[in-house]
Formats: sequence, structure tokens, C-alpha cells
Amino acid sequence: MDLDPAGHHALRCHGTADRIPRHNNLRDWFVSQSRIAMLQPLKEPKNLLRNCGKKPADLAIPEYRPAKLLAIDVAITDPTQEKFVARAATEQGFAAKHYGENVKVKKYSDLLERNPEIIFQPHVAETFGGWNEHAINFFNYLCTHQLQRDRSKPFPVRLNQLYQAASIILQRGNANMLLHRVNARRFFATNAA
Repeated sequence: MDLDPAGHHALRCHGTADRIPRHNNLRDWFVSQSRIAMLQPLKEPKNLLRNCGKKPADLAIPEYRPAKLLAIDVAITDPTQEKFVARAATEQGFAAKHYGENVKVKKYSDLLERNPEIIFQPHVAETFGGWNEHAINFFNYLCTHQLQRDRSKPFPVRLNQLYQAASIILQRGNANMLLHRVNARRFFATNAA
């Protein structure tokens, strides 16, 4: 498909592998920030759900609650998709909330019901920076735990810095996706002549 004038298609295109580095960089950032908070994160833990082959966690936080492990699935969705755009225009975070509940939670709900020791949360970002409620709560949790180790900045400042850092990673990934698509078109146009 051609690059649309606003570049929206490039931010969600399944036809290229550009989405994977954007996702992985965001996941790795959550892991590193969880380490700073001394939460002992597990990156892509294997065999979290036995005998099914599915991996519901990009990262996991042991002892998130007593005897409960938090399984976090990091995801990114685009609010400019036709199925989201009307509601996303009037409801902040609609696309992230909808994608988390109707795609990610549904994907693992049956398996997780049989594993009550796991708390599953999709942490969904929108391509332009909005987050679903689970992610917002985790940013607060992360900030609180980081403050227990380093009180040099007040909570609002540190929380704002966490959001800014995550946003930079997300927007850098978006820029790379756009640039790869534009460069590929230029390459093929130049070599076709």
C-alpha cells in the first residue's frame, strides 16, 4: 500500500517488520525502569502458562501482590484506524483501552482464569502517546518504587520524566517507521528508472 499523505498507514502497517523494534524498545525501557525500581523484572518469561505455547508477558514483575506475579503485555495501537477514529476523537485513550480489553485480554482470558497467581495487564500505548489505564497505574507504581531508592526529585517531576522518556521511545519508533517507508519508496522509484 502507498504511503498516505499523513503517514498513518506506516505507523500500523503489518507488511513490514518496523513495528517490532518500536515495540521491543518500549518493552526494554519498561524492563530497565523496573530494574531501577528494584522490582526484579523478568523479560519475556518462558513457560508462564504451561502446556499452551502462549506468552502473555513481555515482562513480568514477581511479587507484584503477595503471591501474585504481574504479567505485562506491551502493545501499541493507532487511534487513526477507521474502527477507532470516531470514538478516539472524543474519548481520550479510547483506542488503547479498546485494544487492551478486546484484543489482549480476550487472547489470554481463558488461560489466565486457570492461573490465579498471575495478574495480567496489557499496557497499551497509542501511536501519538496516550496510554490505557493499566499503563498509567504502572507508571505511578514504577515512580513510587523508584522514589524509594532515590528521593532527589519529587514524585510529579519523576513521573513526568518517565512519561517523557517513554514518549521519546515511541515517537522515535514512529519516525523510523515513516523514514523506512519513505526511503523504500525512493529506493524503488530511483532503481525503477
